Amino acid sequence: MTQIVRAGCPCSWHGQYASQALADAALRRHSCERWQAKADAARRRRTSSSAVDRTPKTCAHDGAHTHGTYAMYQLDNCRCQPCAQARSAYNRVRAIDQANGRTAYVDARPAVTHVRRLMAAGLGWKRGRRPRRRVPLDPVPAAVRTPRPRRRRAAHPGPRPHGPRTAGRADATTGRPGTRGEHRRDRDKAQGPGVAGVRMVGRPDRCPSRS
Repeated sequence: MTQIVRAGCPCSWHGQYASQALADAALRRHSCERWQAKADAARRRRTSSSAVDRTPKTCAHDGAHTHGTYAMYQLDNCRCQPCAQARSAYNRVRAIDQANGRTAYVDARPAVTHVRRLMAAGLGWKRGRRPRRRVPLDPVPAAVRTPRPRRRRAAHPGPRPHGPRTAGRADATTGRPGTRGEHRRDRDKAQGPGVAGVRMVGRPDRCPSRS
């Protein structure tokens, strides 16, 4: 039967060991200051834990999360006992993985290589942006290319002459383009009797005569 040796200290430290030699070695390694600091930290954790509301909360994401999961603790801010235990288990596993060199992230090198290929092909930060340098997939020789027709704008007739807009017809006496008012008067004279500025439609013998 294995003999259990107990060791203790006035600072409330104590332990159980398989032999007296192991108990003496543990007592030599013991530090009252470190033990007191750990006891104070544990006391503060108990005080803060007692002030936390452990009432179960409902999921704010249409019931997608359940109690006793790390997601419920983080996303829904539930501090019930099952959710708190799930969070402690998550942190414990995470600490063990980090100590053994394991990580929750995957290797990013394949993704980086793929993104760099897309950038080399012309894809920028915004999807669908035109590349600065277009590389045709099937280049056509210059001798086979058909030039695209270009639309040419009509030549501008030039600046208009000063004064009122002209109607485009030249006066027979002066040789200069007549104004619209002059052409209107000529038209009224050619139409015969009628009201000035009004074109008369009908038989001339029934039109009112000018006085």
